[in-house]
Amino acid sequence: MVAAPNDESILRRINRYTDWRILGKGGTATVYRVHDSDLGCDVAIKILKPEILQNSSSREYMLEGLRNEVRISRRLRHENICAIHDLYDGPEGFGTVMDLIDGIELRDWMNQHLKDRLATTPQRLELLRRLSEALAYAHTAIVHRDLKPQNVFLRNKD
Repeated sequence: MVAAPNDESILRRINRYTDWRILGKGGTATVYRVHDSDLGCDVAIKILKPEILQNSSSREYMLEGLRNEVRISRRLRHENICAIHDLYDGPEGFGTVMDLIDGIELRDWMNQHLKDRLATTPQRLELLRRLSEALAYAHTAIVHRDLKPQNVFLRNKD
């Protein structure tokens, strides 16, 4: 039998994530770099924008969508897919807890290399190969409906 949470465990859960810093904003969410004091490492937390959750008809749809995202991600483990570990429900809002990737968006990389397309052809082909491999693997369980350069993140080692 599991004991009911006490005030100390609730407070520890609320204070688990500290040092919130914005990494990026999208149409439905804001992504933060956050320190996880329980695990002693930084993670990324994607928080749904509050206005999305204000409408009761879209609220349950969005929350269930996040739950499904976590369920699917826990089954889809691939070196080129960012792992989502858990749901976040706290003072900052509702969202998902995922790996923090040190790198840049594909869109930014493309903009940085606009004038050297020929010189970066081998890198571009390798990125395309790895992205295709990750999508083929992901599409065994889901269809990514928001694929764009802003949603592809390149690790710094790439």
